[in-house]
Amino acid sequence: MAQPGWYNQNQYRDWPFLNRVDEGSAGAHLATWDRLPHEVFVDAGCLIGPETTWENRTDYAYLAKIARTGNQFTFTFATTATTRLLTAVRTIGDDKEWATEWIPEWDTGDDSPSGSSSESLETSSESSPSEQSSQAGSEAAVSCNTEPEWRLFVVHGRLDDLAEQLADGESIEFASTAWVLEPSRVQALSYVTAFSLANYPRTLATPDEECEADWGAQPVYVAAATCITGDVRLQEGWNCSIRQDTAKNTITIGALAGGGEGQPCQEVPISDDETSPDDGRYLSGGPTCDSLVATINGKGGRNLVLEPGPGIRITTDPDNENTIIVGLDLAYALYCLTD
Repeated sequence: MAQPGWYNQNQYRDWPFLNRVDEGSAGAHLATWDRLPHEVFVDAGCLIGPETTWENRTDYAYLAKIARTGNQFTFTFATTATTRLLTAVRTIGDDKEWATEWIPEWDTGDDSPSGSSSESLETSSESSPSEQSSQAGSEAAVSCNTEPEWRLFVVHGRLDDLAEQLADGESIEFASTAWVLEPSRVQALSYVTAFSLANYPRTLATPDEECEADWGAQPVYVAAATCITGDVRLQEGWNCSIRQDTAKNTITIGALAGGGEGQPCQEVPISDDETSPDDGRYLSGGPTCDSLVATINGKGGRNLVLEPGPGIRITTDPDNENTIIVGLDLAYALYCLTD
């Protein structure tokens, strides 16, 4: 934790920004806005959330704007990795020599804490996690938004010199490269914030071409639960194996015949409302073994042809389409005798 003596040293340099100026020159050049009073910022830094894509070689955080309303100054910070803006607030003439704040507030996790705010450079329409999970045909990943895109902490000193340069109602915007935070003050985090569970669609039985069955379009995935947070326990199900490698910081979930809960005794639904595509017994569709004719008089095959002989007639039952009637018919037994 930084000490007041270290803050005192920072009153005479451009830390925590990359810019470097000679001691005592800040106030003289403030009118051109290429310098700021050193005591305005004695420290600052940010944490980039795990759901924000950050590239250390190209991305950076910077001071984007200063505005004054009455005795209150607002300092707007931005990054090149996200459109989310974070704004710190400090009032002129308060009794604190140093004022420290987190945006958003660290203890509550509120994205819009009292005295500070977060906003976006542009607005967008995004569906909620529950809406995304219902879009089973979508390729898009579920975004839980359990953590802020990024957090900022700022330590302010006195603002008296700044107040002499920026009048009430005035504001100044800076180029993204003007006041860049030291790279050492930016920490990009990487950790699991939430779990979402889904299954690939079941492999369905292939209907015969003669049946002209249509199972309909299948979803890309079937969501079981989204945005699970807190302490999560992984348990092996049927034919499943879970391996943890502490050295590599990995958990591998794989298939293993007979693993976990062993072999299931019947088909396992991949969702609570899964039904058979043809209203049959199997969730994968297709006929059951006891509804198939395997052989007739020991003859089998994909196509089995029944041909009547003399005096035999083969018909179907109009009241039962699954019935074939083989019977005698003398009309089919007549034939001519010739000398």
